[in-house]
Amino acid sequence: MPDDRLDEIKIQINQMSSMLAELIHMVGRTNGAVEELRSDINEMRKEINELRAEVNELRAEVNGLKAETNELRAEMSELKAEVNGLRTEMNELRTEMNEMKNKITTMEDKIAAMEKDIAEIKATLREHTEKLDFAMFKLINHEEQLFAMKRTNWK
Repeated sequence: MPDDRLDEIKIQINQMSSMLAELIHMVGRTNGAVEELRSDINEMRKEINELRAEVNELRAEVNGLKAETNELRAEMSELKAEVNGLRTEMNELRTEMNEMKNKITTMEDKIAAMEKDIAEIKATLREHTEKLDFAMFKLINHEEQLFAMKRTNWK
């Protein structure tokens, strides 16, 4: 039995040796996998750092864009105020223009009335001139007759 026991121990030692070899082989593969994972982790850390740098750049760009947006909003507010001022001025000018149109219409009406009055005055003046000419003609004629009568009386 001792030989059997020895054979059994040898078998167990061989099995253990095989297991140990397999474990060594597994540990080697695990170490390789661990190294590969470490390499992957380092690569990922590098990528994370690059991404963080990109995020920081993007944040800076966003901050710049926010500042530009604020400037544009301020400028837009100023332009809106200017447009409102121009609208007010335009409305005032329209009101003034309408008032001037009304004044022009009133003046045109007055001018038309004056032109009518002038035409009537001219017609009256012509009529009076004709009557005056006729009266002067009569007066001259009467004076000649009077002169002729006086002459006949003096002779």
